[in-house]
Amino acid sequence: MDKEMKKESSALYFLRIGGTLLLICAIVALVLSFVNTVTREKIAQNETEQKRTAMVELFGSDKIEYTELDRLESDGERVEAVYRVAEDGSTVGYSVLVLSPGFGGDVQLMVAVTADKTVIGVKIVSMSETPGLGTRVDDADYLSQYAGVTAGLSASEVDMISGATKSSKAVLNGVVDALAALDGHLGSGGVSK
Repeated sequence: MDKEMKKESSALYFLRIGGTLLLICAIVALVLSFVNTVTREKIAQNETEQKRTAMVELFGSDKIEYTELDRLESDGERVEAVYRVAEDGSTVGYSVLVLSPGFGGDVQLMVAVTADKTVIGVKIVSMSETPGLGTRVDDADYLSQYAGVTAGLSASEVDMISGATKSSKAVLNGVVDALAALDGHLGSGGVSK
């Protein structure tokens, strides 16, 4: 009889602990869901503003307007979006948002390109590379080497940062992916399909 009571109290103990943990998990899930609902719109607005700011800096005008183009199969998995950028109703170029794997995680970069597929500039939108080393890829002097490059870009044409090769390659691969995606959108004639 004593053994049965011990088993019963042990089972009740585990049920009580399990029920308490289940209740705590349910409350945490509800709180996280609420916080996500409250902050979702603000986060989306911030991301949109980051993209616009990057395009304004790259194209050198705060009067630009941009339109997201439909995704194509040729965009690849790392291309997040391709935008047609216009000023006063005329297309001034294209901007490609790319997510490229770096050393500390993904590097999100915006690549601005002319209609004839020449890179205007590159802007890092977000990254989590090693501070002081991998973050050197966000230096304006480093990124300026991509201005003027066209399709067929290879690693031998750009300088890599010593000690931050993976971060440097993330930027290079992002630019290559952006040019390839834009080639799919514009074709050989330079006109959006």
